[in-house]
Amino acid sequence: MMVLGNHTFTMNPATATLPIKRRMGLPVETLTGVEIFSWGVIIAGVKLTLTWEFMPTTSFDAVETLYVADAAVVFNPENGHTYNVEITGLQGSYFISPLSNAPHRRDVTLELLIVSQAT
Repeated sequence: MMVLGNHTFTMNPATATLPIKRRMGLPVETLTGVEIFSWGVIIAGVKLTLTWEFMPTTSFDAVETLYVADAAVVFNPENGHTYNVEITGLQGSYFISPLSNAPHRRDVTLELLIVSQAT
């Protein structure tokens, strides 16, 4: 399961952006065409969006605590790397099922900004 800070999610997201390095470059127009200056690829600045159709309230509350703390945390998406990230957004709706006593959040979106690759 994925880990964000000190919280291990009980279920993986339904969708998640892949943490793919982005190419750093700048196109410059010249009199005869275009030149591209490239500085390679970096992971810093990549935005990740994770979504869940349903999430237990305990999990949502744990992530909200990290979000409100406004500090960088380590994110482990189980891809062989860990990343230092900032939580830039968290949204969800109340959902109370008549079939379960445990409240959930519905349509949860978590937005992360990669600051650096930790491992």
